[in-house]
Amino acid sequence: MAISMREFHLATADEDTCRQWMRQHGLLAQVMTCPKCYTLMEEKSFTKVSDSKRWRCPPKNCRHTVSLRRGSFFEKSGKALTQLADLLYYWCIELSVQEVTAQVQVDENTVISWFNFIREICSADLIANPVQLGGPGHIVAIDETMVARRKPGNAQGRPVRSQWVFGGVDLNTGSFFMEIVRRRDAATLTPVIQRNILPGTRIWSDEWRAYHQLPQLGYVHETVNHSHHFVNPATGVHTNNIEARWSACKATFKRRYGVTRRHLPSYLDEHMWRARRPHNGMAVFESIIRAIRVQYPV
Repeated sequence: MAISMREFHLATADEDTCRQWMRQHGLLAQVMTCPKCYTLMEEKSFTKVSDSKRWRCPPKNCRHTVSLRRGSFFEKSGKALTQLADLLYYWCIELSVQEVTAQVQVDENTVISWFNFIREICSADLIANPVQLGGPGHIVAIDETMVARRKPGNAQGRPVRSQWVFGGVDLNTGSFFMEIVRRRDAATLTPVIQRNILPGTRIWSDEWRAYHQLPQLGYVHETVNHSHHFVNPATGVHTNNIEARWSACKATFKRRYGVTRRHLPSYLDEHMWRARRPHNGMAVFESIIRAIRVQYPV
């Protein structure tokens, strides 16, 4: 699906053309079978209903009707299809919630909710298409970072713990992963490493004790002592690549004026999902449309 920004806006200019565009791209059903009598339904006009049309079963003894959005990503929303198409597009080009609120003329909570729904698509797509880093001949640099500091308790509640994220970057390909972890001990980090990094990989890290067992797990482990050097002068080992990834990820959080702890996993998934695609709004748009089609086949 190659489409320009201008073509998209023309194709979704009103409800009829937007509905047709969504059907052509697999976001809305082109045909519908009656869930009661299994007869092929017809599209009929109705007043005072969402979209001004519904699917209706033709036999007189049935006449059951269902929404044109049945089974789609948009089924539970009462917003106009043109607005929902715009919300998708503006998420892809990373407009702020405030900018989208003004452009689409919906309330801020609606924009936030839909952006959360879209991030869920990203999360599901990552789970369905896992990527393991490294392998023989590859170097993967690993590190942890704190994305939310521990907050002291008050009279109303308990202290809020610090939030750590663990990740790695394949220096050969640039591919990376990030994952929230409750602790930074070996029992927590080892399964994450084995899930994301192939055996035989050369792993570069600092000298954190949780990594000491890596040679016994089939990895070549090399370290840098950060209390003395950023780069090991004898071996060239460093963790600059993953640290650059932390900086880029945190910068996206700052552009959003911070991220709530509850939504942090989905924001990390969005960051990884976007990073695997060209840095182009329309390319991202085409990718998210494909992911929606997979998760909401109509």
